[in-house]
Amino acid sequence: MDTSIKTEKESYYIGVDLGTTHIKAAVFDPDGSLLELRKTSTPIETDGYGQIYDPFIFYGIVIDQLSLLLNRYPNTKGISITGMSEAGLIINRTTGKEETPILPWFDRRTVSLADRVKEEREADNFYKTGLHNSFKYGIYKYLWLLNSKNIRTEDTIWLSVCDYIGWKLTGVFASDPSFAARTYVYDIGNREWDTKRLGEYNLTENNFPKVYPSGKRIGSLSDPVLNSKLHKGSVMVCIGGHDHACAAYAVLNEDKNRICNSVGTAETYLGMDEHFSMSEARYHSGMVYGPFLNGKDYFWMANISSSGQSMEWFYKKVLNTEADYQRMNAAITSMPKEPTGILYYPYLSGIGTPFYRSDVGGGFFGLRETHGTKEILKAILEGVNYQGKWILSLVPDIEPARLKDVICVGGAANSAPWMQIKANILGIPVTVPKVSEATLLGAVAVMLEKNYGMEEKQKFLSGSHKCIQTYEVEHAISKKYKDIYANKYTFLIDRILK
Repeated sequence: MDTSIKTEKESYYIGVDLGTTHIKAAVFDPDGSLLELRKTSTPIETDGYGQIYDPFIFYGIVIDQLSLLLNRYPNTKGISITGMSEAGLIINRTTGKEETPILPWFDRRTVSLADRVKEEREADNFYKTGLHNSFKYGIYKYLWLLNSKNIRTEDTIWLSVCDYIGWKLTGVFASDPSFAARTYVYDIGNREWDTKRLGEYNLTENNFPKVYPSGKRIGSLSDPVLNSKLHKGSVMVCIGGHDHACAAYAVLNEDKNRICNSVGTAETYLGMDEHFSMSEARYHSGMVYGPFLNGKDYFWMANISSSGQSMEWFYKKVLNTEADYQRMNAAITSMPKEPTGILYYPYLSGIGTPFYRSDVGGGFFGLRETHGTKEILKAILEGVNYQGKWILSLVPDIEPARLKDVICVGGAANSAPWMQIKANILGIPVTVPKVSEATLLGAVAVMLEKNYGMEEKQKFLSGSHKCIQTYEVEHAISKKYKDIYANKYTFLIDRILK
């Protein structure tokens, strides 16, 4: 890697991604080229109740990454922050100090608080928040921490972890609609805090940050460690938005006839909708909804909790080795294209969509003595994509015939056999765009649009709309998958989930 300091007059932009697995910071040029990426494992600890992040260690990692990049790219014009959405902490507004650790989105100490919400009330909440009740949301973390700390509620403010980094960099309490929405007390239709709901918890708008449009400048870099004379007042800071929404912003080009599919340990499907209408059909579909980053549209989102995790599990726990995707690709490519006939249900971490249930376990059906590791590997990929097909069938208002393609990003997008199986099972072409860090790219793109205009955003994203590969549906193979899905997979899924 080139270690020289960049002194050209060209402008640079930094994206920061605060992820569950890694904290990343990346530098892009105005054409959207990724120039440098820094990545550190996200440090996790325990506190007797569950898992936590130490805010000082967390921020220290961000500072180290930004310090290095800002020194190497002195003409940096902006920093845009994205990442996990429900993790957060309490800040004391009076003292300006961190009062609590950061609770991760997956920490379960808040389950009992979420369980108090009655079904009728959950439906009412959905029509305002677009969310189904869950222990993950910020309001429950805030209430739990308030109950465990001897601090006056009126002195406190709840910040998501991305809001927190924004505050540390600028001194401004700010959020964006996509992060505010994940508190479960934000009205996404009116794009404002739900003061009535807040009052029920003895909270007010002052207990939450001001909500800025996604990507809009919240302030200038003011951290004394980073704010050298080189950068004084010259680097704007923005909250880019929810990580999955940022990835979709980078690749969808605001096309409502395309779906963004992000495949990692878990897998998400995200599509756009111009209407805010939280109907009964949408409530029962199990989808979650949120405000899209362009400030006018909305998105629906669904997830498969154990996608890449299923592959990792098979390699590590069954084969007792590290996952090897090259070996997997070679094994599947050497097999006939026909379906294995094995049904795999990817519920190693429970099920996420259309409802969250941790008690549901995964399983294989149809195994025979003639099946070996290659068949099981392929069956895992088939099962993950059968699940994806089932989830997409639950999304209201989708017209499959109008869908152009599914745009896939993430590590699995580099696996040609995986993508071809996906296209054949979904019955929709799968496109893999020329993007290595879609989430970071989207975070910077929304910053450019909101502060410099659409032309700068389009220039920045022009490379991401050039596809590396499109996997067309192989209709003869797809028909065989369709028959198995209709006659076997859905038959069993109804019984597994009872």
